[in-house]
Amino acid sequence: MPTAVLADAGSTSSLSVTLKTLDGSSFTVPFKLLVPSTTVRSFVEERVNSSPKGLNHVDFEVKHCTPDILEKVLGYLKEHENDGPYDESTFKSDPERDAQYEDLDNDELMQFLMVATQVLEIPAAGHMAAEIFAARINNKSEEEIRDEFDPENLDEIEEDDDEEEDA
Repeated sequence: MPTAVLADAGSTSSLSVTLKTLDGSSFTVPFKLLVPSTTVRSFVEERVNSSPKGLNHVDFEVKHCTPDILEKVLGYLKEHENDGPYDESTFKSDPERDAQYEDLDNDELMQFLMVATQVLEIPAAGHMAAEIFAARINNKSEEEIRDEFDPENLDEIEEDDDEEEDA
């Protein structure tokens, strides 16, 4: 549920947020760019609502994230900042604006997906990354998928799952 803080655009229009990564790198962006992030939006709302004088800046630590991946997530938000609210039922990635994410290798795309969905909770960015993964495995055999994604210890995990089911 949105709070009065976000409903009053004037109270957050000049607010900036500095995102700090695992290695101490930082990115300062306008709060309005980060509104699609449930995590950052909630964090900022809490800070603004608890500050009697208001705030013009908030620091937010992005744990388990490299600067390169955070920069890509912020690039996605910048490219899509005028898209309006996310609606899963009508979402479709934009091949023209999202082409750069198709060029990410599998590890980078997985990191992007994890930061977008698990850390910052940006549904549209996560949905776009999931569409790219789906396209990469579409019409491929199990062997081709294993070759492309090279999942380590997958056989061991499958064996452990089988043993748990038998127990």
